[in-house]
Amino acid sequence: MAGWRFRAFSLAEVLLAIGTLVLVILTILALVISLNRGSRKNLDTSAAQYAADQIINLVVERAQRDTGALHAAFWGNDTTVKGSVISNQTEFFYTLDATTVKDTSGQPLDGAALPNNRMKLIQVELYWWNPSNNSTRAGYGRLTTQVTRLIGEKSN
Repeated sequence: MAGWRFRAFSLAEVLLAIGTLVLVILTILALVISLNRGSRKNLDTSAAQYAADQIINLVVERAQRDTGALHAAFWGNDTTVKGSVISNQTEFFYTLDATTVKDTSGQPLDGAALPNNRMKLIQVELYWWNPSNNSTRAGYGRLTTQVTRLIGEKSN
């Protein structure tokens, strides 16, 4: 074995190999973090959509069932309600706008099949991680969602 000569790696080669390995590991880590952010935003958006549906159902059901002042106030005027709810361990802030749908003459639009059935356009905007609907978060973008529904005064 006298003819074999072993040559060791130089310091530059070792540093280059370690640097390449670190770069690969950091790239994989950045990819995992990015995927985690996207997944978290999708979960929050789904929870926000569900929360918005529940808010609309709650407000509309109360207004439809009530026969007194709440009914008259909700169906007789445009209404804005602000608040917050917790869903999927995230606090969502919301603004609900209920606007009376009017015909071309400016009168409330009643359904032809159900006379005196005023129509409301309900819009709920939810935003999270900051009590401002214009907030963004690095890597997530704008953290808001909106749900719109057209409903009638009478449930049937």
